[in-house]
Amino acid sequence: MMDPAEIAQSSSASRRRLELRVSGDGMSAFVRVSEGEREGAAELDASLKAAGIVHGIDPIAYAVLITALASEQSAPELEIARGTAAGSARDGHFEPAFHPGLQPGHVREDGTVDFHDRELLKPVSRGEVLGRVYPPGEGPSGLRVDGVAIAAKQGRAHAPELGAGAELLADNRVLATRTGVVIYVEGRSIDVGTRYEHKGNVDLRVGDLSMEGSLVVRGDVERGFSVRASGDLEIKGDVDGGSARAGANLKIAGTVRGSEGSIVSSGGDLHARHVERARLDSGGILELTDAVNSALSAVTIRADRSLRGGHAAVEVGLVTRDAGTPTALVDTVLEAGAPREDRAADACATLETAKAQRIVARRMLGMRASLGHRAEPGKLARGLAAVQSHVIARKIQRVERIAGLLPLAFIEVQGTAYPGVHVRIGDAHLLVEDAMRSVRFTLDVERRTIRTEGAKE
Repeated sequence: MMDPAEIAQSSSASRRRLELRVSGDGMSAFVRVSEGEREGAAELDASLKAAGIVHGIDPIAYAVLITALASEQSAPELEIARGTAAGSARDGHFEPAFHPGLQPGHVREDGTVDFHDRELLKPVSRGEVLGRVYPPGEGPSGLRVDGVAIAAKQGRAHAPELGAGAELLADNRVLATRTGVVIYVEGRSIDVGTRYEHKGNVDLRVGDLSMEGSLVVRGDVERGFSVRASGDLEIKGDVDGGSARAGANLKIAGTVRGSEGSIVSSGGDLHARHVERARLDSGGILELTDAVNSALSAVTIRADRSLRGGHAAVEVGLVTRDAGTPTALVDTVLEAGAPREDRAADACATLETAKAQRIVARRMLGMRASLGHRAEPGKLARGLAAVQSHVIARKIQRVERIAGLLPLAFIEVQGTAYPGVHVRIGDAHLLVEDAMRSVRFTLDVERRTIRTEGAKE
């Protein structure tokens, strides 16, 4: 084995002409040829053998040195041999099972592109695979010019820091330990959160947002875009023609402006300020400053200022300062004792009945065409009867629900109820013909008429 320090050796026959030097790390060998008597390859080979140079000999440099020895001429120092360095190893890495970052959109079945679905939020369920951690690899070993092996380099291990919503299994898979959205900082950490804060608008730049858990939007929800959270939803800006849905409570700090197809709804309480030409539906208390030409539905509605135009329906109570407008240019309908949760179901049941009727009609025509008038409707008719029975059962439930709400239902106008306001409680209807102040409307259940209490002209 060579001394790691630089050495110079030559054979006795070539001592006058060959000077050999090996670098301190053993990775390079150099030969210089001085002027002198002619020599050949044997002298060069002897010098290399004496120095233990067995790996990485450069054939071009070897040929140049042989030529110089044979011509009695000198040759500058050349690198006659070069070692092989140990190869770079592959570092460990994490490969996510989702597409990190924003996506350009998704292609629909009809070939068009949905630019609203940009996957800013990555929803996952408990037990879903988030990705896999790959261990580091080992690079190829190297050789010095004297044939001594150089140990292979080991890659650096890497695994993202895991939050409480993620766990690493023995097979290197990373699983979600709860349902929520992926919170991923590339190269650093991964977690599944049940609360997310979006610092900006919901628009074409980020697309629609939807998650299991609670969501905070610090900007606006722009026209045509939507946000959804299975838990609480808070919007710090406006809902300007977009949609917002919360499974629990919904709070909107700014203005709600409706557009075709847009809706704002919550399974719990809903709080908003100014509402204009919008549809709002709350499974609890709907609190707002005022509303213009809007469709409102809730268990209870409280308006700090006014309800002007549109339709406001509650299961139990509605309280507003003013109702209608002094000019009565638009209809303002206030309704109490209306069970909100059944309206969508009734509409679906009606559609199902119509669909079933069409199917029965088509199949019966087909049977008669193939079998003649002897064909019996039989099973198809029984299926239609089952659907119709379901619809009837829902209607009975609705009637029973209304009967329970009517004794509790009320509408209270603490300021002025202007002429043209329509008041409805159950089947009873009252049209305000003269302005009324500080009035409370309830139902006289026995007479099926609307009572006015505390009214002031």
